[in-house]
Amino acid sequence: MSQKLAPSIRVTFPLLALSLQCIIIVLFALFVKYSEDSPNKYDATYPVFQDVNTMVFIGFGFLATFLKRYGRSGIAFTMLLAAFALQWATILEGLLFDFKESKIQISIISLIHADLSAVSALVSMGAVLGKTSPVQLLLMTILEVTCFTVNKWLLDVLLQINRKTSGMYLHLFGATFGLMVSRVLQRSGLKSGHEKEGSFPISDLYSMIGTIFLWMFWPSFNAALLDTNREKAVFNTYYALAACTVAVFAISSQVHDKGKIDMVNCMNNVLVGDKYVITMPRYNKLVLFIHKSLVA
Repeated sequence: MSQKLAPSIRVTFPLLALSLQCIIIVLFALFVKYSEDSPNKYDATYPVFQDVNTMVFIGFGFLATFLKRYGRSGIAFTMLLAAFALQWATILEGLLFDFKESKIQISIISLIHADLSAVSALVSMGAVLGKTSPVQLLLMTILEVTCFTVNKWLLDVLLQINRKTSGMYLHLFGATFGLMVSRVLQRSGLKSGHEKEGSFPISDLYSMIGTIFLWMFWPSFNAALLDTNREKAVFNTYYALAACTVAVFAISSQVHDKGKIDMVNCMNNVLVGDKYVITMPRYNKLVLFIHKSLVA
């Protein structure tokens, strides 16, 4: 962060962050209560929550170290935004989906929903990392988590798309929102490139560690909110990621000028397989119907 911005950040960031945190504490005190889930459900769901939590804070944290001058900022801002987003998302999700007897019911499932909402903000952060201050990132997180949660509610009410399928579109929503914010922050006269935009081998290494964490825990991410067919979601995601990884390494070597494996390309593409698994289940019956029709 430049010294020119430091004085204003020193005042506005603590004031904004502490004010928002105090507001959330008051809202929790007034409206939040524990749900009465059975111990068996807690025991079955908590390990999945821990997997998703690891993805959010460690996976996305190390993934955000891809810029050579913003490695520590990437990890720190990931923790900051995720910690704030999951609290704000808990309030919004509770008001729209779990508001009973004038209280917000929280459970392990609501924590997972909050983590998923935080992921959308972290995806957007990747598009604006290095060009935004902590104040701007906090404001972006407030707006995005609000829009994402309202979007889930509208899809549930208008199109009967259950919010448990939010994994289908949270990446698209986060990427689109991040590009919109980046476009708003763009100023005329700025160069298309920047000396700090590149990466160092050590930043690529740390970012690859984040990719591996995401790779390891993504099966739990896809199956976290499912009531049925959770095992199938884990199996399909795991093998889709494995097949995608082999294909990405092979294609990376084939398209490289010197026949080498480009770790930057691999890092960006080995997780593509899970997006297919997230998106396709709703169309599996249609695909099977077409296949049976052709065979018949």
